[in-house]
Amino acid sequence: MKRRKLFMIGNSHIDPVWFWDWEEGMQEVKATFLSALERLREFPEMKFTCTSTAFLEWFEKVEPERFEEIRQRAAEGRWELTGGWFVEPDCTLPSGEAFVRQGLYGQRYLRKRFGRMARVGSNVDSFGHAPSLPQILKKSGLDCYVFMRPRLADPAFVWEGPDGSRVKAVSLPSEYTTWFYEQLKEQIGIAGAAMDAAGTDVLPCCYGVGNHGGGPTIENVKSIYRLREELPDTELVFAGYEEYFEAADYRKAPVISREMKRINTGCYETDSEFKRVNRLCEKQLVLTEKMLSLCRSMTGGWMAECGRLETLWKGLLFNQFHDTLGGTEIKDARDQAYAQLCAVSAGCGQILAAARQNIMNMIDTRGEGFPLFLFHFGNAGYDGYVAAELNWFCKHPLTLLDSEGNEVLYQRVHTRTKTRNYNIGGRRQIVFRAKLPEQGFAVYRAVVREPSVVCHGWEIDRPDAYVMENEKLRVSFGRESGMLESLFRKETGCEMLKGPVTYDVWEDERDSWGAVQDKSEGNRGAYRDSGEKMRLSLIEKSESGPCRECIHVIYEYGNSRLEQFWYLYAGEEEVVTESRVFWMEGWKTLRMRIPVTEEGAKRLYSRAEQPYGILKRVHERKEEILPLDTCNMQRFVDVYRVPDVTGVPNGSGEPEQSGGFGIAVANNGRYAYLVHRGTLLITLARGSIYAQGSGAAWYNPSEGYEYMDMGRLDVTLVIRPHEKQLPADVLYSMAERASVPYSYMLDTVHEGEKKLKGYTLIQTSDPCVYAAAVKKAEDDSDYIVRLIETGGRERRASVMAAGRIFEFRIGAYEILTLKLNPESGSARTVNLLEDPEGDGLLS
Repeated sequence: MKRRKLFMIGNSHIDPVWFWDWEEGMQEVKATFLSALERLREFPEMKFTCTSTAFLEWFEKVEPERFEEIRQRAAEGRWELTGGWFVEPDCTLPSGEAFVRQGLYGQRYLRKRFGRMARVGSNVDSFGHAPSLPQILKKSGLDCYVFMRPRLADPAFVWEGPDGSRVKAVSLPSEYTTWFYEQLKEQIGIAGAAMDAAGTDVLPCCYGVGNHGGGPTIENVKSIYRLREELPDTELVFAGYEEYFEAADYRKAPVISREMKRINTGCYETDSEFKRVNRLCEKQLVLTEKMLSLCRSMTGGWMAECGRLETLWKGLLFNQFHDTLGGTEIKDARDQAYAQLCAVSAGCGQILAAARQNIMNMIDTRGEGFPLFLFHFGNAGYDGYVAAELNWFCKHPLTLLDSEGNEVLYQRVHTRTKTRNYNIGGRRQIVFRAKLPEQGFAVYRAVVREPSVVCHGWEIDRPDAYVMENEKLRVSFGRESGMLESLFRKETGCEMLKGPVTYDVWEDERDSWGAVQDKSEGNRGAYRDSGEKMRLSLIEKSESGPCRECIHVIYEYGNSRLEQFWYLYAGEEEVVTESRVFWMEGWKTLRMRIPVTEEGAKRLYSRAEQPYGILKRVHERKEEILPLDTCNMQRFVDVYRVPDVTGVPNGSGEPEQSGGFGIAVANNGRYAYLVHRGTLLITLARGSIYAQGSGAAWYNPSEGYEYMDMGRLDVTLVIRPHEKQLPADVLYSMAERASVPYSYMLDTVHEGEKKLKGYTLIQTSDPCVYAAAVKKAEDDSDYIVRLIETGGRERRASVMAAGRIFEFRIGAYEILTLKLNPESGSARTVNLLEDPEGDGLLS
């Protein structure tokens, strides 16, 4: 029998935030690193494996002399640099670009300080792993990956992403933390059994005190020496992960092409407000970089504010740590993290304002009236409605002109301020349809003269409080229930809802991670639909006019209230709801139930946005919902019955389909959905206890508990019924609309260098390829343009950047990064670290 070989990985998984705040966590980083250096001096055979460059940056700042010792140990090969990311984040909830920045800033820091980068990605404690990660890892210089959750029957395998990227991966069968001899022996036994079951003779096995820091102890090392004698059939080698991957034979390893099993699914639903602000920061950071790129394109130089972006990105990345974004930390730590995210958002706002002013100052705005700048940074041009609130003298009339000087019909709606001006000053909010270029701006004009049509939205044209209607949809609410009961498509004469949309209250005593736990001996915590629903308190039509209608609804339950504004815009196939959830129910979850098909349907499908990708799931009919049935999404989910496929491509290159139907929902900050018995359920609020874990008899009401999601929560949903399957670009367009796809600023009249009615920074030739990020290159003044293929096939396309066209090839579901200089015409493909790689450019 061949002797088994375990590579003993000295490590300390450190939670910078969990049951403690970030400063205490970073103090433990310092203490752990100092301890690890001592052990390395005491035991020449030992090695230490380190992740998270945020920890190294911190240690370099507070212990500069000891940091030099780390550099020396790394040069000797005894301090292994793994992970390559800024922290160990949640690996399902962050956006695709956030994952890219983990590697961009982490790997470049390692290369700058240590002269080398990590090869092994490491997220041992993250709660599941998105299917797009193999490509992101590979293009960040990481060709191997280590995790512990979930544990797989074949611990060593090749993980393949949707684009075909592959990384060697290992799912640790044993724990990452060990304290004493008995525990270490047990973990070695678990690893050995996993090797036998999988038919392999090598695996890694971790030792060292973790979570709150600690690292390998003297007892750990001596225990390994002792176990070498006690386990003659197992070779125990002090090593790092790289040594394991070099020794392991992956030629016959199974290939797995899927997401790594959803676990701790309660983390998709906890702390809704924190998740909403996380989404806002992700959007603002990308938007800020695009605005700075637009400014550079017009002015010829990058603003100094570009230097602030890395710090702001790191403020977001640190707070995407899996226990922070997952909502399992104590409330004090959560509140600190929330404040830090607000600082990121505020920092972006400052840079955006400065860049926007630079752009507007370049434009000669002389002419009739005042210039209204409308900015839009979506991939496709925006043809939709804008709500703009302007400072406008109360006695003056207002006419709105588009970029070509044509009058634009608008509808007046109430302003955000509740002070009315009749003699001095004034505010005016208007809603109008605008056509905006992709990745750029258009200049409209507000003129002091009487418009052709005066429309006040509060003067109700169609007073029926239960129906909204446009050319494409009729939206109806129940006259007794006040619930949305009908989404009727006029073109096909098809009713798309199979019952009323309801707001269901669940008993939910799951812990923070989503597990059903014992409150006391023999008493299981509850997790079930209570059968109770929010009840109608008020329904009224609050707006009606040529641009939009609005129905205002209030529902109540216990001490809680749900206030909604349902909007239907002229000519649109979507209905928008803006909700204010005032939730005051501990251990209860509020879910929006949308009936997609008949209750007897045996199978439905969903397409949910993932980090730089879309994941298709199959949902079989079940009588009961289990915690693990909860699925994660990002900005949208589309739930549908399987359509018939004709095989004829449609305009987006996807097969033409008929006979199916579904409902797509985009959101501004929700991450959890379920599909059950023909319905889509979206979690709006979950009143779980902060940092509640497992264990019998944990419940003690005399301690006093604080619940998450208490108070006001804001939710925006864009809902689109459909019969033919929606192309991916339509889903991404819905996602943009759910988070306000435009910004505006009313400027003064002034001279400027350029006489422009509008401007486009970036334009792609194919709707299935979108420009996800545009930024300044890290090493020079070129542009970095990140392109994402969404349709699932290789394409030849082009991108217009600052007036110059570049052609490229992009593979199915590929993340393609271009480094462009429109002035010189130079162009190359680079990886996610902005290093040159294979040429995807055609010219």
